Amino acid sequence: MNTIENLISELIKKNDKGLPLDEVRTIYLNRCKHTNRYETYKYYNKHLDVIISYLKRIKVNTTKDITNNSIYRFIEFEKAKGNKNNTINKRLETLKQALKYCVSQEYIDTNPMSNFKLLDKDDIETVIIQKDILNAVFAFFQTAPSKPHILRSRAIVYILLDTGIRRNELRQLKVTDLDLENNQINLKFTKTKKHRSVFITDYTKQSIEEYISVVKPTDYLLIDDISRRQLTYYGMYKFFEEIKRKLNLPGEISLSFHKFRHTYATTCLEQGASLEFIRKTLGHSSITITQKYLHLSNNKLKDEHKVCTPINILNLDNPLSTNPQQLK
Repeated sequence: MNTIENLISELIKKNDKGLPLDEVRTIYLNRCKHTNRYETYKYYNKHLDVIISYLKRIKVNTTKDITNNSIYRFIEFEKAKGNKNNTINKRLETLKQALKYCVSQEYIDTNPMSNFKLLDKDDIETVIIQKDILNAVFAFFQTAPSKPHILRSRAIVYILLDTGIRRNELRQLKVTDLDLENNQINLKFTKTKKHRSVFITDYTKQSIEEYISVVKPTDYLLIDDISRRQLTYYGMYKFFEEIKRKLNLPGEISLSFHKFRHTYATTCLEQGASLEFIRKTLGHSSITITQKYLHLSNNKLKDEHKVCTPINILNLDNPLSTNPQQLK
């Protein structure tokens, strides 16, 4: 810390009134600006804003005011809004991290949330895009006119299903990252900040080539038709709504980048891919994270059960013909 920061820290300790929660937010987010990607910074900012705003409403203004009771009041407030444990935990964990950082920088002596245990995680089953919906989407693109925004949407859908890459990894993709000769995409902008390569089929390669031949992007692969600038987040989401409208899909059926990612992982698993292959292509740091993305369909589970059940190792040519009385 510099001289001014040291002085502030010493004054806080001397007065023993704790650090204002607004200062906790400012200090932590200032650090995040320089150590995290912008999307991660926004994530922390959002969750800190929610929990600190509530705590201030119940007169918890400084770190010294934080008690387990005040945190439990926040949890009750969040649950009353309909939020699940996983969402609440994200907010709690963000504040906990911010307080821990303030301790490490000697703004405060102790973290009032250091011993607070997070809530049990919700057991949420992964939802994937069903095969009939995927067939309808791809059938639409096979007959749709070759307009720039249609070609761009088609390329997006093919890349998503063929690679499982993240939304922001796709948005930051540049033309120079494409190695179409080897059916490969080299991702240089990733969530983990580690470069990785993903592979594509000839179908995806063709959709990308047709898009490039018409739109002719020179920097970012996905660009706006009119401004010629990098496609906005709104522009990336907009095409999902257009597809739903064109196909007259019911409102309860959702299409999203993350669902395509889950669908990629699950389908690869069902087709016999190893967990390690899926982990590497998704860019996960551990198998544990990858497993959260996997969902086997009931039909697949039923088929595997027929093959794997221990009943198969028994000599049961016609078990139902046995008279139960003979077993006594």
